[in-house]
Amino acid sequence: MGTSGALEKVWRRAESYPAQIGEEEILRLSESKDARDRLLSLVLIQRQIERGADGRVYLPLARRMVSDAENNCRWQAAIVVGMSIESVPDEVWKVVREHGDSEDEDMRSAIATILLEHLLEFDFDRYFAFVRDEVSAGRLRQLDTLSMCAFSDDKINKEVGNYIRNATRGRPRE
Repeated sequence: MGTSGALEKVWRRAESYPAQIGEEEILRLSESKDARDRLLSLVLIQRQIERGADGRVYLPLARRMVSDAENNCRWQAAIVVGMSIESVPDEVWKVVREHGDSEDEDMRSAIATILLEHLLEFDFDRYFAFVRDEVSAGRLRQLDTLSMCAFSDDKINKEVGNYIRNATRGRPRE
């Protein structure tokens, strides 16, 4: 079964759960050896946040799950982390910093499209400076992560594009 099929099954399974799930149950599911249970925990968290729960409560759990070996879990965990951009953007930045330099291209793609892109749209000046600092410190895969972002704002697109061109000039491609 493909990625979207597995995720659809988990969303249907989540519908059988009550509107509010205790943190203990979510924690139990998140620690399961079965990736479907871990994925379910993340879907239940998303549903609770969408219904008004404070996403910051779930941020430590989601942050830990961003490194899950199962890609569906990884991406859904990044979504949960991203749900806290407006309330605790510096905590979201910590996840970008930690995983945006990953050797795993899929990980970098999730970080770019779910977190970094939206973090930069939220507060471009602050977080773009942080990205530049990372690249200057030699964490060059952060540059690749940045290049995977697609911004709706033309000014951001132009500034990021110029930065990437200048930063990669004369550097061999990995």
